Amino acid sequence: MSTIPSTHKAAAFTGSTEDGKLIEIVETPTVLPVPAGKLLVKVKAAALNPTDWKHIVVKWGEKGDIVGADSAGVVVAVGSNVKGFSVGDNVSSFTHGSYTYEPASGSLQDYLVVEPSLTIRYNKKLTSSDKSEQSPVESFEGAASITLGVATVGMSLQHEMKLPLDKSKNSGKTLLIWGGATATGILAIQVAKRVYGLTVITTASKKHNEFLKKQGADFVFDYHDKDVVEQIRKAAGGDGDELVYALDTVSVVDTFNATYETLSRTKPAHFDNLLGLDEKDLKGKKKRDNVTLTSTLTYRLFGNDQILGGEVVHSSKEIVDDNATFWRVIQKAVNEGIIEHAPLKILKGGYKSAEEGYSLLRNGKVSAEKLIVRPDNV
Repeated sequence: MSTIPSTHKAAAFTGSTEDGKLIEIVETPTVLPVPAGKLLVKVKAAALNPTDWKHIVVKWGEKGDIVGADSAGVVVAVGSNVKGFSVGDNVSSFTHGSYTYEPASGSLQDYLVVEPSLTIRYNKKLTSSDKSEQSPVESFEGAASITLGVATVGMSLQHEMKLPLDKSKNSGKTLLIWGGATATGILAIQVAKRVYGLTVITTASKKHNEFLKKQGADFVFDYHDKDVVEQIRKAAGGDGDELVYALDTVSVVDTFNATYETLSRTKPAHFDNLLGLDEKDLKGKKKRDNVTLTSTLTYRLFGNDQILGGEVVHSSKEIVDDNATFWRVIQKAVNEGIIEHAPLKILKGGYKSAEEGYSLLRNGKVSAEKLIVRPDNV
């Protein structure tokens, strides 16, 4: 293993929220020695996520904070008290980038400290590849695209909805995933069908119909249809009042309200979203007593409280334990090719290309694919 440098390149927040002016390339210290309980990874690829630019725009990050939440690479150092990882392991990790209170934790840097409990260890050597098609994880680019997504889905299904990790116990259960063609939606469909054994209903533009059925969706409805809510309720079976599990991966007010309307009016139902929407966001209606509303915030998986927008968001032992249970299963599923990465769009030009990627994400120009950047030296 080559010598670890004392400094390295990273993409950091400029302090501007103007589209096209979010990041700059900086030289940043390498975290050495590696903290106890952590891994140091030489990054080979990183994925871009909407949460990256949103952290910047809502000022959850400050000038100089390193951006990015998804990465893949090679372990170059192992902190004390870490089990199950060795130098040379190929891994992918989820970290909290663009974050004021952990400014060095962003994934768009050459050397990154990661949390083992949110890291997937691969049983084979990954390669650097320009391959963009969906497949089981074989490349660092594919690996970089998957970790935040499966962590988010796992927290929603395992912790918030309390669904059992046992296909036989989920027979007859149906989950609506609103936004099947989002990066999270693509993984959510696969996990819900292939790991949990659920019947899956999803929404997307008609052009994604066959692609989402390939992921495992049993029903795909066009969200543009005026009667899409009625179509979903009918597909869920029975008298149209059977749907009791829903995840909104888009999580804007309109999709939140549409998803809410699909749920049973009488049976206990659980509705999870990803952007903190709650009862106050229901248009002209009061929440029904039979519906439980939750919002998955994946950063709580780190096990420590997060300060976001001046508010403290609490973690818990239950959250960490539920993730540990899920992680054992999902790591195996990813390694066995049961879960595949989404189609990739690999941006050329090193970390600087992330600026283009964030603009595409911010302006709604990305669908059914994941944006990938590579360090300048890869």
